[in-house]
Amino acid sequence: MARQSEADEDNARGLQLCIENDADLYRQQFIPIVQNLMRKRAKGVYDSTKAAKLFGYLADAGAQKCAKFYDDDRRPWHAIFPPADRRAVARSMEEHFRNEADLGNYDGMTKRR
Repeated sequence: MARQSEADEDNARGLQLCIENDADLYRQQFIPIVQNLMRKRAKGVYDSTKAAKLFGYLADAGAQKCAKFYDDDRRPWHAIFPPADRRAVARSMEEHFRNEADLGNYDGMTKRR
């Protein structure tokens, strides 16, 4: 049995897939986060710890939205997706963002304010 501070890899991966396949979360949160982080990279002030925190907000929103698909007992979303799992998702999404950005796949996503 995993300690409370260790992420359940299967649960975290399920949450990440749910987030990645939700059009509303993509449009309303993922795109603005990527645009923000691309501006930070362009300025040379990108911080992976702060980026993971941004993706953490997306992981929390995704956990709340996706919890209903994972549990018939209607446990609260934070019990279905504990903090360790949400942090693992946020770190994974930050790493994926950084890899894609390094490859140039987000180059057209900076939006001027």
